[in-house]
Amino acid sequence: MDIATSEACNMACDYCFVNKTDPRAMDLETLRRGVERFGALPWSQGTVTFTTSEPLLRPARFRAGLDFLYSWMESRGRELRIVATTNGLNLGPGLRDYLEGLDGRFQLNVSLDGTRASHDAHRRLRSAGASFDRAWGNFSALNRKDRVRVILTVAPDQAARLNENMAFIRGAGFSRVDVFPQMLAFWNPRGLEELERELERLVEEANRPGAALELRLLNRLWGPSHYAKVLLGADGRFYLFEWVLTWPYSRRGVFAVGDVRTGLDLRRRAALFGVWMARLEAAGGGRCRSCPRLRLCGFPLPLYLWCLNRGADFPAYLANFCRIAELFARQAARIEPERRNDLDAGKLQQGPKGLITDANRSSASRRARG
Repeated sequence: MDIATSEACNMACDYCFVNKTDPRAMDLETLRRGVERFGALPWSQGTVTFTTSEPLLRPARFRAGLDFLYSWMESRGRELRIVATTNGLNLGPGLRDYLEGLDGRFQLNVSLDGTRASHDAHRRLRSAGASFDRAWGNFSALNRKDRVRVILTVAPDQAARLNENMAFIRGAGFSRVDVFPQMLAFWNPRGLEELERELERLVEEANRPGAALELRLLNRLWGPSHYAKVLLGADGRFYLFEWVLTWPYSRRGVFAVGDVRTGLDLRRRAALFGVWMARLEAAGGGRCRSCPRLRLCGFPLPLYLWCLNRGADFPAYLANFCRIAELFARQAARIEPERRNDLDAGKLQQGPKGLITDANRSSASRRARG
């Protein structure tokens, strides 16, 4: 389950997909009820991810939420994986000490694109100005960098600096890195060539004996992991998945699949996926059905929703998406199996998992055809 405690953020990254039109901030009671509803589902391995925009914007409330999740696990005898991704601006000494004191059930992710120049190229403060110095001051003070995962986003204008940025991150003591391409921007042939060249070098380094680098080549729009998670919004409603946040709040109700009072309607969720995937396939001219990487991709539904809301040219963005997805899949397959993260291994070997099933996809394809 993804949890959007708020859509507010103290940064204005130019590649953020969140619409930021819901002014609410989630209170602790809504979180508690949402977790109870999620806990009633028949899962064996559950993950709670504090997602967009910035979960540490209200540090005391965030800490109270984590305290509740740990007490919930103890009282229910069930295990959760808890993940939080932060831009680092509010990761002060007290909160750092608290988070580093949590056990292995908690995973801290930090958004860091590399050197000051690359990071500040796209991650700006909401109040204007560069964000690197403030974020880096907090990131560099972490004592257990080996337990932290760095989220590095590569934009087209920074592709040629990927290995330079990776060297900076590793030199600071971080050894677990996820590399994301910016998928909501068009990549020209030169940028793609630079990206592939840099990824080839990066994979060679990850495979080198003694490199001690855990590398994931991921894609925020691509992959079946989207469909295995439901979103709990700050308003207490459950939504189809995280990417509905790209739509304004006033139009987001069509993606609601329950709330913390009545619970989560999995049948409605499956039906909604079928409807929207059929629309995606029709808009893309049916090319997804014949794609040999369909089981790896799991349909780029996030991209379709983003384009639909903005009135953007989906076929053009889809072609752009496919070029980058193909490149990342090819390079991810070169990572030695023992050096892959489990998520990459699952994508490359087993295909989509979660609440979106083969039957859903077949049903969507039939509707798209006719």
